[in-house]
Amino acid sequence: MLVKNAASAKNARSRKVTIKHGYGSGLLRTALLDRRSKLGKMELQQIQELTAQIGGDPSPAMAAMITHRARVHILVLCAWQELNRRNLFSDEGEPVPALDAYLRLVREDRELLRLIGLTRVKKPVPSLTEYLHKKAQEASDD
Repeated sequence: MLVKNAASAKNARSRKVTIKHGYGSGLLRTALLDRRSKLGKMELQQIQELTAQIGGDPSPAMAAMITHRARVHILVLCAWQELNRRNLFSDEGEPVPALDAYLRLVREDRELLRLIGLTRVKKPVPSLTEYLHKKAQEASDD
């Protein structure tokens, strides 16, 4: 393509930044998100929730990790959405790249949560006899 004026080619390109699955978008890695946009609001909500869970007032290093985790969470959602639009496997039976991106992002998300200090809390599980006894009581009450 012959371009007479280089500035006109640059001006013809869209200024809109699109989010791609995986790490294809530089927006989530480097740029500050506009807090008025949907992504900016999602990021801010994630940051506020994590900050509240660790007790508020994080150190600068912890705040950076929380911000990074919020962005990784957005990427996880984007990769999951990409998987929902396509098949998990190609016609040859190979996994699609979005599946690999999703799995990597989920691992990174889990690792960031562990580094931030959030641990998985086990839910108390009743024994089989306790469960059956409870169900029998519920059935007799009805």
